[in-house]
Amino acid sequence: MRRVCVGIVICATLLLTAGGTAMLGSGITGYVSLGIGYEFVPPASYDITSDVILGLSVSGFTFVSATALDAYGFAAQTVRLTADLGVVRISEEIRFEPFFSWNEIRVAMDILGLCVGLDLILADLLGPPPDYSIGGVLELSSQLGFGTGIVSLTGFGATDLLNRVGGIEAPFRHQLMGSFVVLDRLRQDPELLDVVVVPGFFFEEQILRLEFGRWGVITSGTAWLDNAGLARTVWEMGYRLDDPSISFLAVIDVLGWVTVSGLDLVLDLIMDGVRFTSHTAFVETTPPAPAPILFDGQAFAVAFPLGPAQIITATQFDASFLFAGLDIGVDARIEPVWLRSVTQFDGTGFVEQSLRAQAMVLGATLEALIAFDFSGILRASAGIALSF
Repeated sequence: MRRVCVGIVICATLLLTAGGTAMLGSGITGYVSLGIGYEFVPPASYDITSDVILGLSVSGFTFVSATALDAYGFAAQTVRLTADLGVVRISEEIRFEPFFSWNEIRVAMDILGLCVGLDLILADLLGPPPDYSIGGVLELSSQLGFGTGIVSLTGFGATDLLNRVGGIEAPFRHQLMGSFVVLDRLRQDPELLDVVVVPGFFFEEQILRLEFGRWGVITSGTAWLDNAGLARTVWEMGYRLDDPSISFLAVIDVLGWVTVSGLDLVLDLIMDGVRFTSHTAFVETTPPAPAPILFDGQAFAVAFPLGPAQIITATQFDASFLFAGLDIGVDARIEPVWLRSVTQFDGTGFVEQSLRAQAMVLGATLEALIAFDFSGILRASAGIALSF
């Protein structure tokens, strides 16, 4: 199901990108993808899945359908409809897993630089009527100028609202740790992030975020509020120089009003095409302890170009500063082929190797993935996609 959800997001993005051209030419753009996958299930079983994704776009209207099949037959279906009316954008997503389980309607509009979005979600639809849950998410966001941005998310019958902004708790930390993010994307497709719908259409959670990045200063504050009041805040404070590119950032995680639960220190340096990133983590201790927070781990990442390839390495150390892991990623583009590889090690040695290849042949996109360890193949997939 994750493959289908990721595929439908990619397909919708491609169609929306091409939608402007379709509107100008009053034509139809489309996308179709066929894929098959294998995954090992310990101790001695496996899953075979296949998916079909179809997308059509014409004059600002987009239709995307993704169907997943497994060894038992129909597994899941996701349908997304989108209408871009200029100032107003309307979308609906319906899911069958394998029965009707999710229906989400979103309306978003831009008013004088303020983006207003309202989501209405019907979930837990597998039971007989009227056993279902209703959730709503109100989103307000704006770029106020001078490097300042604000986001407000309010959930009624819905929690985990951070997933509406990619699950990113600290936006500047996410930017500075870009090498680690790229390694994760090379290793696997991103997870589809959803809010969680709970029984009762009552206020459940609100997230407020304020960002400022100008004159070398980078800072942000993100606050979580629930029925009991302030539940958590994450503060970022740092400085960024442009030449050479050096960034320093401290991230403080506070539970309630005063309890510091974590501290991250990030250093990001880019010079002559080489990027070095250091991430030091501290966590809250349990009394009695000599300090309120103690060292929890250290990670280093180095990214540099090598011919047509980008090499990324990430090394992790645990709280005892003992070696915990090493990831080596390779991202190479030699037209018309795109190759990606990630090799993982831990304290005991080799863990896993994943290889992914993508090529454009006669207007079609071919893709293959294989991941293995010493026990054999863990997962494999192959697919073909056509755009028209």
